[in-house]
Amino acid sequence: ALRNQNAKQLEHIKAIEERDRALAQQLSLVGGEAEKATQAWQATQTQLQEAQQRSQELEDQARALEEQVRIATQALNERTESLGAVEHDRRRVQEALDAANRQLGEAEKTADQTGLAKLCADYKTLLKCTTCQTNFKSHVLLRCMHVFCKQCIDSRIETRQRKCPTCSEPFGAKDVRQIYL
Repeated sequence: ALRNQNAKQLEHIKAIEERDRALAQQLSLVGGEAEKATQAWQATQTQLQEAQQRSQELEDQARALEEQVRIATQALNERTESLGAVEHDRRRVQEALDAANRQLGEAEKTADQTGLAKLCADYKTLLKCTTCQTNFKSHVLLRCMHVFCKQCIDSRIETRQRKCPTCSEPFGAKDVRQIYL
């Protein structure tokens, strides 16, 4: 009976050893697959880090380009405003030139002495300040290009009546320039 029991136990041990070997093979296969999966995961992590770094570089480049566009747009706006101001000044000067040419044409028509005296008086009134009618025009308001004497402009600035007497365009002390007639 002991032999019989011993034989059963030996068979049982062999079966367990057989199962142990099978499990060891399965464990080595699963270990190999786990190693491959770990390597694949590490490769994926490396690619992810590289992609994140490239994404950050592209975002930095985009920000730099946006700043360049903002600066270029600002410069363009400033130049457009400057061009508008220059065009406005050119039109004013052209108007003054046209007016002077008309007056010159009228002066050539009136050749007699009385006509010249009247024309001289007209020119004197053109040169006199339209506000006080006493002093000669010597300063221009850059905003509207109207011309007055320094005393009238200074009195307007001092009394805080900073609007052109002719067209009521507001002006500041920086908008006043001396002219030479």
